[in-house]
Amino acid sequence: MKDLNKEMILVTGASTGIGKATALLLDKLGYQVFAGVRTDQAAENIQKESSARLTPLMLDITRSEHIDNAFKIISDCAKDTGQFRALVNNAGIIETGPLEFLEVDRLRYQLEVNTIGHLAITQKFLPLIRKSKGRIINIGSPAGFFSIVFIGAYNISKHALTAFNDTLRRELKPWGIQVVLIIPGFIDTPVWDKSYSGMDKLFNSLPDQDSDRYRSSYENGRRFFDIKGRSRAITPDEVAKSISRAIQDNHTKSLYFAGIDGLFSYVIGKFLPPGIVDNVTQRILKGRF
Repeated sequence: MKDLNKEMILVTGASTGIGKATALLLDKLGYQVFAGVRTDQAAENIQKESSARLTPLMLDITRSEHIDNAFKIISDCAKDTGQFRALVNNAGIIETGPLEFLEVDRLRYQLEVNTIGHLAITQKFLPLIRKSKGRIINIGSPAGFFSIVFIGAYNISKHALTAFNDTLRRELKPWGIQVVLIIPGFIDTPVWDKSYSGMDKLFNSLPDQDSDRYRSSYENGRRFFDIKGRSRAITPDEVAKSISRAIQDNHTKSLYFAGIDGLFSYVIGKFLPPGIVDNVTQRILKGRF
């Protein structure tokens, strides 16, 4: 039987939500978990809920010095105690607003966190992953296949992450390195309330003529999401279970879905004619649902 205490996993974005739930579940399963957090308070909180095996690391994946420090700590541990089992690329943010009014710097930051940062940390840890034939788990989104209005920057970043995942999977396959994309459905996390707050702030900052252009569509879309999406949202714990399966399965799949909405959005984005999707979207934005 495997000694999981000797198998190390790094989970980025583990302060809250999916990342925290995943780090705690993997810790409970017996892995040596390194949880990437961004504040001392987040580190203290996760330590209170975990075993002594779990190590919080201050990790902002947009900062090379943070990535270098995390690699040094984990590679030093790997020399002494075991092997690197998996990198879970979970860190992410949502920038909101119609693309017409999106500041380009906000898009740049969205891509830095949701896409470029994942490439940077993956490149750094690939020597450990290659040595152990470990796994790379990328946390995608329905927005990586189906573009949702008013979160265009997030859509762009998640479409890019999907392409990153697929390219990396094909490039690393000859070495037995498995690259997996997790597609959650709607998740009950604070990130959606933050996105609502961002949209409200944007509309309040715009001239009335610009704000009025989109406000009713946004309110109809938000109402639809609250009724049809958040009402059946899954918990971060359910996504964590899918991630743990992707890490533990002897023969991994390239895609794991957590929640029916993840699969539903994938099918819409991949197979439904764009004209149908556009027409349904317009009906929702006009409140006809």
